[in-house]
Amino acid sequence: MTALYGLNACYTLSASNLPSGVSATFTNNPSTGGASLLTLTASNNVISGTTNVTVIATAGLISHTTTVALTLNAVTPPNTPPTLTPIANQTVNFGQTVAFTASATDTDQPPQTLTFSLLAGAGSATLNASSGAFSWTPPVGFGGTTNLFTISVADNGTPSMSATQSLYVTVNKQTPVLTAPTATTIVYGQTLAGSTLNGGGATNAANNAVVLGSFAFNSLATAPGAARRTSRRLSRRRT
Repeated sequence: MTALYGLNACYTLSASNLPSGVSATFTNNPSTGGASLLTLTASNNVISGTTNVTVIATAGLISHTTTVALTLNAVTPPNTPPTLTPIANQTVNFGQTVAFTASATDTDQPPQTLTFSLLAGAGSATLNASSGAFSWTPPVGFGGTTNLFTISVADNGTPSMSATQSLYVTVNKQTPVLTAPTATTIVYGQTLAGSTLNGGGATNAANNAVVLGSFAFNSLATAPGAARRTSRRLSRRRT
């Protein structure tokens, strides 16, 4: 921009009627003469169209305006994938629940909708598609195992972009605590299974949950305290 018509004093440049998302800067402002470069910068969310931008040069009470036709062509930036926050490996005792919430971010504007899904892992595990809340209670048979889970998050951009992360969940074996049964009737000469027993069982030391399984009691081959039978042979000797 160059001042004309004898406007050679110190003057200030400004721009008005700028479209939304467009800013204006001048290289020499205020100026005492000579040219000043006007730069119009558009953001990524402008709307296509043509707008008449007014440029004003003011020197005291004197001003002069000119109009610049600005045409904008909106360009859709490429979709970028979301980012999953790192999830640490987990350890859980059998009978207890491992739970955490996966989180993700996406730099695309306007904000996109993120959807979580479980790509790999035990079928009894759950993952909330909206919040990323994960929950799994290891069923019977998973004690002493290490299990791989893979979590994915996808945006609703075009095309849809996604990110994945895997983690391991280790299930500690249960430690049963045996409770001895109370013998109400023990019949001499019978096996323990033939006697009357009340109570007894097994619970998990970690959470006092009842341990599933089958428990058997073995009896001795002979009754406790039973005397051994002996035989004595008598012989007569002639004299």
